[in-house]
Amino acid sequence: MADIQNTSAIAEIVAKFAQAFALVVGGLWVLLNYVLDRIHVRRLQLGLKTKVEPQNDRYDLVVTISVKNPGRANTTITQEGSAFSICKLTNYDSFMDVDDPKWKYIHVFDIFTQGREGSKEFSIEPGITVNEEQLVVLPFDPEIYLMVLRVRSTRLFFVFPRRTWTYAKVLKMPPAQLIRGTSSAKETSAWISPF
Repeated sequence: MADIQNTSAIAEIVAKFAQAFALVVGGLWVLLNYVLDRIHVRRLQLGLKTKVEPQNDRYDLVVTISVKNPGRANTTITQEGSAFSICKLTNYDSFMDVDDPKWKYIHVFDIFTQGREGSKEFSIEPGITVNEEQLVVLPFDPEIYLMVLRVRSTRLFFVFPRRTWTYAKVLKMPPAQLIRGTSSAKETSAWISPF
């Protein structure tokens, strides 16, 4: 009888140690996945692809906007603060100040509004890429343009602040006589830190 009581006491002690061990292992798993692996951090990759189609008296610029969520957290985008804009370089000459170029906004577009009438927010699930095209009509002038894509997220659980991602691309349009029959506009792109 004493052996059965000792065995049951040992079994209870082993069970309590197993529960404590499971709690510690679970806590470490949460620590590794949530804090160190940063699964709660929202990540977005932005991209702009352009295609220049010359017409008789203008350029038709087709811009493909892409936003990819490579992270593991769902990211909700808000229309407030999100936009695609095109700026024209105003101080373009042979002696321009490259440290401080002057840009003038010529077009600002809302993004990801098609099919979302009345909704100011939408979510991008992990691993999903959302694309949208914009058609921009530009004059037949050899100008330099700056295209800026800005995407802003909503607050997460009232704890994590809004995040803003920005992607910029410079597009140089050649003179009209050089581009007829080709689409040889030169592009340069840059990732701008979200902070």
